Amino acid sequence: MWRHHGSIRYLTDLVAVEIGKGQTSMEPNLYPGDIVLVNRADRIPDVDGKIMLVCDPDGGCAIKRVSSSRIDGDTELVFYSDNTQGNPPRVFQLKRDYGGDLHAAIGGRVVWAWSDMTRK
Repeated sequence: MWRHHGSIRYLTDLVAVEIGKGQTSMEPNLYPGDIVLVNRADRIPDVDGKIMLVCDPDGGCAIKRVSSSRIDGDTELVFYSDNTQGNPPRVFQLKRDYGGDLHAAIGGRVVWAWSDMTRK
C-alpha cells in the first residue's frame, strides 16, 4: 500500500487484517485471503453500514458492517454480514456486554482493501 494514497494519507494508527480461510460472511465484497487496512483511531459507529473490525464479548474478532442505536439507556450494536446466508446479525449492548467500553467492541474502521482478482 502506498502511504500517500488518499484513503490512508495522514492516518497513523493502521493495522492490516487478512480475511481468514473459510470466512465468507462478507462476500461478495471481501473474500478469504483479502487484506484490509483498519484505522484503529476511528471506532465510532456513527453511520450505519460502516465496515469495521468488531469483537464479540468472548474475544472473537471479525470484519462486519455495524449499525448502532440508543435503546433503554444503552447503545445497541448490530454486527452484520454482506452474505446473509447462514450469517445472522449479532446484537450486543455496549454497557451490558462490554462494560461500556467501545474499544472492546470495535477495533476500527476498514479504510482500504486488497483483493486478488484471480480468485473472483
